[in-house]
Amino acid sequence: MNAAKTPPGLSMTCLVFLLALSCLAASAQAAPPAGGAASTTTLAAVPIGINMSEAEYSWGSFPSGDDLAYLKSNNISLIRVPIAWERAQPTLLGPLNSNYLSALKTFITAAAAQGMTVIVDVHNYGRYNVNWAADIASSGVATPGTGSGEFIIGSPTVPTAAFADLWTKLAGGLKGTPGLGYYDIMNEPNGMGSTWPTIAQAAVTAIRTVDTNTQILVPGTQWSSAFWWPGDNGSLYTVTDPANKILFEAHLYFDADGSGRYLQSYRTQGATPTWGVEHVQPFLNWLTQHNAKGFLGEFGIPNNDPLWLPILDNFLTTIQAAGVSGTYWNYAFHSSSDPSWWPDTSDHMSIVTSPGFVQNNVQMPILSKHNTASSPTPAAPTGLTATVN
Repeated sequence: MNAAKTPPGLSMTCLVFLLALSCLAASAQAAPPAGGAASTTTLAAVPIGINMSEAEYSWGSFPSGDDLAYLKSNNISLIRVPIAWERAQPTLLGPLNSNYLSALKTFITAAAAQGMTVIVDVHNYGRYNVNWAADIASSGVATPGTGSGEFIIGSPTVPTAAFADLWTKLAGGLKGTPGLGYYDIMNEPNGMGSTWPTIAQAAVTAIRTVDTNTQILVPGTQWSSAFWWPGDNGSLYTVTDPANKILFEAHLYFDADGSGRYLQSYRTQGATPTWGVEHVQPFLNWLTQHNAKGFLGEFGIPNNDPLWLPILDNFLTTIQAAGVSGTYWNYAFHSSSDPSWWPDTSDHMSIVTSPGFVQNNVQMPILSKHNTASSPTPAAPTGLTATVN
């Protein structure tokens, strides 16, 4: 998630398109899977997981075994863990931070002990902050996407070769770790224009020089918007994987501008229970068109109005029916080394369970339901299948 992202406003053409999608919403939930014929399978093949954010912040730590156990008790078995490029590799083209890498591997192994699978997500929005250490010295904290010295991948300061170098070293250091399921090469790249497919291909190629087994998630540019996907990422299918273990990753928030800030209420926005079903359809259609596999890396709803709950429920039913998995944003936890103000409970999308923080976690029962046998049986998975390598 990035609160600063603001996709362009809806044009009249898009409004007409949305009206047409509204009419198809009922049939969309029963549509055949993207790129595969319908069949019966278990829900474990199309899991709904959750992001566990904090380790991407300069002061942050990885989740504890207690956090994992809590999620496992709620039927969550798929974890997307954001990390910071700057923490993993303090100097471009330099060695990895051995302490950070070790902590990441310890977390992944702990997840495996719970029967869970981890997605490692470089959460940097297509950028690297060369002033990371200086920002910490100046303000005490640093976070991806907000630094004073951020340069876009493909620039002279952060060449594509540096991105490929990161993934060569990171995949080389992580491969074979019990619990490792997927490499998510870059969270919400934006401002990349037509260069992103070439940059993404460089990362995929780099990973395959050292690891041919772990699956790879390739997100779309422009914050990976599922609704705007065909226009922003129409040519991303040209990214190929010699191991044929690639999935394309979209994100989708259900507020009017797709930013996840939820600046308007449900009624003011004019939302409906099928809003998520309608807005994910462009991405699902693109997957079908290109016989590609997909994944929804982020989505979330506020917990302060029950009207949002059917949107999440219907959305999850639709993507599971299409064989596409996803991870909710976000599970927030508190460690003893964290600043006293963390987690920020003003973020009403987060599921907060830490002592001393009170939040109404109305989203969890829906996530849990979609990982149990009582949920609708999904079609054959063409998206992410959670297996521990």
